[in-house]
Formats: sequence, structure tokens, C-alpha cells
Amino acid sequence: MESKTLEYILNVSEQLIYKDGVIGFKFCTVAKEAGISTTSLYKFFGNKEDILVALASKSFMNTKNKKWWLNLEGDALIKVIAYYILQLDVAHDFPFYSSMSTLTSNQLICGRSAHPHISALNKNAYGFWQTPIALLQQARGQGSCQLCDQAITRLCALISMIIRGQEVVSCAEVGRACSAEANLTTQWIIEFCFKQVGFEYHLINHCIQQADILITEHGLR
Repeated sequence: MESKTLEYILNVSEQLIYKDGVIGFKFCTVAKEAGISTTSLYKFFGNKEDILVALASKSFMNTKNKKWWLNLEGDALIKVIAYYILQLDVAHDFPFYSSMSTLTSNQLICGRSAHPHISALNKNAYGFWQTPIALLQQARGQGSCQLCDQAITRLCALISMIIRGQEVVSCAEVGRACSAEANLTTQWIIEFCFKQVGFEYHLINHCIQQADILITEHGLR
């Protein structure tokens, strides 16, 4: 019963944020729209920041962890590209949840939240950063990647910033219009970033095709 109530509260909160934005999002309004008392809402969340953190955790729904990716058989270069395809798809298809993740990384919000989701969110965010680095290091061991550790970190930082940027602009109508006009497809972003650190176009294009097959075979999309 409590889990259903919690899910209902989060659904109401999501609708309110769509309607009023994060700035206009109020704890008391959530209680009113959910048809419960503020006291009842306090049983689930201590403040509105707790609700934002809970919503942010949805951005990592069904995300496989670093150990799963490293233990998956095959070329690690294909695996890391598959990983980034999935992350870019989330940023494009579920901008609300992924932008909540970006928003709650702000210390002004995290610092005010004591919700249990915060530890899971921090763990998942750390995994989001470490997984592709570990996969590229694995690819180097397999011979399909020649990058040093610094170049690997720079590549992952570049793609991470693009993903977070995609999340932010996708939540605004003007941002979506600009993205559509620029035609920043997932394939183009991956090709562009990997070429910046010396990968050849034909190799990355082949890996993207194989990554799509891997994603389908393992039911990741």
C-alpha cells in the first residue's frame, strides 16, 4: 500500500514540475494535489528536495552496473559505445528524469535532502562516470583502444558533458527546437567525440552497428 502511495506522490510531483517548473514546485502543493495531508506527505519525504532526489533516481532505471558491463563477453570498444548509446537515448527519450539527475547533483539540493534515494543516486552517478572509463581501459587491454588514461578520461568527460547538455536543452521547447535543427543524432555525437581522440571513422561506424546488435541481443533498450 505504501509503495503505491509513494509512486502516486511521485507521479503527482512529476506533473506539477511539468506544469509549474522546479522553481514553482512546492511541497504543500504536492500534498494538496495528491489528496493527502501535509503530515501524511512528511511520512514519505522531509522536503521538496527529497522528492526531487527520488525523481532523479528514476533516470537510472534498468541501468546495468560496471561489473555487468565488464563481465559481458566481447570487444570492450563495442561495449562502451553501446553504453553511451543507451545513455544518450535516455537523455533524448526521457529528458525529465535525466534532467532531474543533473539538477539534483547541485549541492544546494543534495545538501538539503536526507532521503534514502540520495545514497543510491550518488552511487549510480559515480558508476555513470566510472563504467565507460573501465570499459575503455579494458578495450586497451584487448588492443582495440590505444588511448592513455588521461585521453580516456578526457573522452569520457566530453561525452558526459554532451549527455548532460542534451538533458538540459531537451526540457525546454526552444532547446528541443535547436537540437532538432542541429540534428545531433546519437550516432553523430559518438562519431564526433571518438574522432577527437584519434579513432578512425570506419572503425567507430562499425562499432556503432555492432553495439546496436549487442543492445538488441541483451534486451537493453
